[in-house]
Amino acid sequence: MMKRTVSLLLDIIPEELRDEKVFLIIDDTLQEKFGNKFAGHNNFFDHVRRNGSNYLKCNTFVCLSISIPISQSEDGLEYKTIPIGFKLYKKDKSKLTIAQKLIDNVLRLLSDKDITLICDA
Repeated sequence: MMKRTVSLLLDIIPEELRDEKVFLIIDDTLQEKFGNKFAGHNNFFDHVRRNGSNYLKCNTFVCLSISIPISQSEDGLEYKTIPIGFKLYKKDKSKLTIAQKLIDNVLRLLSDKDITLICDA
């Protein structure tokens, strides 16, 4: 499904922008949970939480998005960003390994593109 989505998105890039840079964005996202009967839950550090504890009972998802050029104006290029895949983090594989697999799924489709990978620290 990721490959088909990326294929469709590449097809909607206007002809005059086909040589412009495409961005892949990888990030991890916390989803708070209340209870204990769900896969992959744990107490994770949350650097933005301000409730007396920096830990949150949650799931963590590793997410991949693509940002494609859709138009050009006097202000520069306009990009649209679309999520294309995610995977639940369960501590059996590192987040970097999960991110690598998500990227590998679509990389061949982008072989003729100038790509920049964006991620947080």
